[in-house]
Amino acid sequence: LVRLGARVRLVTAFGDDETGVQLRDECAALGIDVTYSITVPHTAGACYLAVLDDVGDLAGAVNDMRALDALLPEAIDPRAFDGADAVALDTNGPATAIARAAEFAGAAPVVLDPVSTPKSLAARPILGRLAGIKANRREAEEISGAAGAEGAADRLLAAGVGRVFVSE
Repeated sequence: LVRLGARVRLVTAFGDDETGVQLRDECAALGIDVTYSITVPHTAGACYLAVLDDVGDLAGAVNDMRALDALLPEAIDPRAFDGADAVALDTNGPATAIARAAEFAGAAPVVLDPVSTPKSLAARPILGRLAGIKANRREAEEISGAAGAEGAADRLLAAGVGRVFVSE
């Protein structure tokens, strides 16, 4: 988005290890405003390793997202959302922080990526606030309680989501 000329603010939690510091520095060097992100002392930066099968489907994954556990509602500065044209969220952080970010978004459209089936439930409290959601079928089913991509999409739309994108 920065390379396309958009003004981008990243609200996240970086670890204070070498990787976390490097990631924060590289974001800033690209022009991403990290002013409202926090650095978590004595914590590794969040990381995710996907193992794909021979056709590119996820076969397994390992992650360490403990740094994001520190991104509590009180760590989120409402000024980070001032003048936002849109807010993109994922469900890696605590559900209470996701709800707070959606609240601070004000009139800006909010879009969400649930990132995984277990984490997708954090989307439920803010469904009526979402301009859009991009979920795979399993995530959409988990959030909506409906079976199948079409049934889940219909239920998410009925819950107030503006647009629903469901992939297999």
